Amino acid sequence: MAWFAGDLGRAGPVPPVLVEILAELVAKGEIDSFLDVFNHRAKPSDVLTPSRLAAATGRLLKRREHKRSHILRQTKDMVAEDLRRQRLDKHPAYAESGANLGAATESTDGVVQEA
Repeated sequence: MAWFAGDLGRAGPVPPVLVEILAELVAKGEIDSFLDVFNHRAKPSDVLTPSRLAAATGRLLKRREHKRSHILRQTKDMVAEDLRRQRLDKHPAYAESGANLGAATESTDGVVQEA
């Protein structure tokens, strides 16, 4: 949910692929599934699925409203970011804790020194 909120709150225009996915949900009367994400009744990955991304990309390429390279790059970036996030979910990487900064250390002669 945090990544989803960050994606939606990012500065700049909404990616055409996301707009296309949402337009298709509206057309099929399924926009409630997207709104369920905001109410925590559904995960973003349950609504913004790979099959919906592929279908939206195909429709955008077919209509030729945007540069082909832009749509393909955007789709590639979305897939790569999703894979990175899935990897982090399975193998979290945490930053070095600042708890040890400035901590006292004991030298070999038993004298405590400030780090």
